[in-house]
Amino acid sequence: MNILSTLHAFFYCHTYFLTWRAIVEILFFSTLFYQVSLWLKKDRHLNLLGYWYGYCIVGLIAHALQLNTISSLLFLFAPTIIMLFMMMHQEQLQKNFVALRTLQPARTPTADWLEQLVRSCLVAVNNNKTLVCVIERTDSLEDFLTTSCIFNAELHNTTFDTLITSNIFNDKKLVWLNDHGTLRALNASWNLGLEDTWHAAADIPAWQQDALFFTRKTDAIVLGIISSDRSFTIIARGQRYEHIAAHNALKFLKKIISHPELGAIHEESQQNTHHQQPNA
Repeated sequence: MNILSTLHAFFYCHTYFLTWRAIVEILFFSTLFYQVSLWLKKDRHLNLLGYWYGYCIVGLIAHALQLNTISSLLFLFAPTIIMLFMMMHQEQLQKNFVALRTLQPARTPTADWLEQLVRSCLVAVNNNKTLVCVIERTDSLEDFLTTSCIFNAELHNTTFDTLITSNIFNDKKLVWLNDHGTLRALNASWNLGLEDTWHAAADIPAWQQDALFFTRKTDAIVLGIISSDRSFTIIARGQRYEHIAAHNALKFLKKIISHPELGAIHEESQQNTHHQQPNA
């Protein structure tokens, strides 16, 4: 009985203030904290989540140690800190406002569609055609790309090779595919009107400038082939990889598609690529 009385007294002393209003407030702020953490975690360029946790932990420690000056300072500057987080997170915010849809594959990706794509790029070069492909992933590109030549058909070597070597295809424009082997459209172009303040380096081709910009806002991959040395250029997450041989380009594409972050494969890819363009 003494043990039960002691436990009852202990729990009463520590829970008597938990009224239903307090419980609702705790749930509200816990949910808010969790949602903010999820929002910051989506940032693929800055590790804002760690800074967010660090700021909260410092505030809790200062409160527990009764460091009133530090606690007051952290509390007073909390709105400013939140604004800084929002400014640093603006790239993710822009993507959320512009690319409002997330795509889900309707079927299992064709196992060899990447091999077909690389082969078709070589066929295009043999026919003196320039070929730049945009591979759509989970972020919809319908608001970023414009085209009048829509297909939405599975990628087949014979059909695709015929299309890119015919007069229908404009090699100054883009081939639009998705990451489960579907040819979305030919003769696509970036909707540059979405961003009027974009200024890129003048020492790289225009298609690479546009690719660097739009791959920072989406998880799309841009693949181009250079006719002079039959090497590939791959642009993803605002990073540029040049002078990649065909077999290495195929391996690199598979790794990018299978990994959500480029950081996990960057060191290995350096054996095959030697130039990385800084973020624009």
